[in-house]
Amino acid sequence: MILLLKIPKKDWFDTIVIRSRGILKDDRAVLIFFDTEELLEEFYKSYSGDLGIIHFYITQNKIIDDKGTREYKDDIVEKLIKDEYAGHHGHVILLTKEFGRDVDFQAEAKVNDKGGIHVIQTFFSMNVKQEIQIKERTARKDETGSLLIDLVSRTS
Repeated sequence: MILLLKIPKKDWFDTIVIRSRGILKDDRAVLIFFDTEELLEEFYKSYSGDLGIIHFYITQNKIIDDKGTREYKDDIVEKLIKDEYAGHHGHVILLTKEFGRDVDFQAEAKVNDKGGIHVIQTFFSMNVKQEIQIKERTARKDETGSLLIDLVSRTS
């Protein structure tokens, strides 16, 4: 059964923040995938401070973290994903859907011991491979993980 509720975008964003905080309390990492760069930026500007996290997100055009805004480059993203942010306990990474494929997010041992990376997917992808691979971000290399699909109608 699918239940479709129309709620204001603010309430939807609040729900994402509350759910993320719950996961962070367990010393896990959260990856939040957004359909568009505009929606990601809107969430980032309005709600990232509510998460009490290091500000970090990646789109196809730019990288924003505690070092500022930088132009997107594969080698920088690779280093950030593997060494500095994604998969580290207490971190929330905001990503556009393009990063659901062909990116090897690795979790630190502490995160895996606590249940692995948690993925929040905020859209259904029209690309079946992308849809599958976003879900696969939760549990890499036989490790545990969890997934929440949290959608809102575009008209709300």
